[in-house]
Amino acid sequence: MNEILAPYVPSDPLVIDAMLNMAKVIPGERLYDLGAGKGRIVVKAALPPYYARTVGIEEDKRLALAAQNVIKSFNLQKRAEIVCANIFDHDYRDANIVTLYLTRKQNIHLKSKLENELKEDARVVSHDFEMIDWKPSKVLPMVAPFGNYKVLKETRVFLYEMNKAL
Repeated sequence: MNEILAPYVPSDPLVIDAMLNMAKVIPGERLYDLGAGKGRIVVKAALPPYYARTVGIEEDKRLALAAQNVIKSFNLQKRAEIVCANIFDHDYRDANIVTLYLTRKQNIHLKSKLENELKEDARVVSHDFEMIDWKPSKVLPMVAPFGNYKVLKETRVFLYEMNKAL
């Protein structure tokens, strides 16, 4: 797939906190952020109180480099990394948690890959766009600033637990 997966719209810190809290991140768990942008989720999940081992997958070289610089500025290289790659070319078998803020179309394309690769106890947390035909364990409606704008937007965060979603 060579098309843009989703436009770069950073998740607001309120949404990131909601996503990580819904996922109930345990220190040492492996978290993948698909379409990591500038690494906001990757960095936040690697810091206290979460202490996750994080990997961001970002196809845009410019955004990936910016995220790598943020990781270095927080001295998180031992717990966090950014891989410049297409999310469909990566393996997620070791994931405990997958976070994403992609489009509905991309979630549909990604669904079977995640079903085939994720462990039974893995969690998927999606900002704004649901995973079609999966049953969410929890849906959190919220109002948060949209991207880099000051405009408030109604949004939702979906939590899927693989052993219950399918």
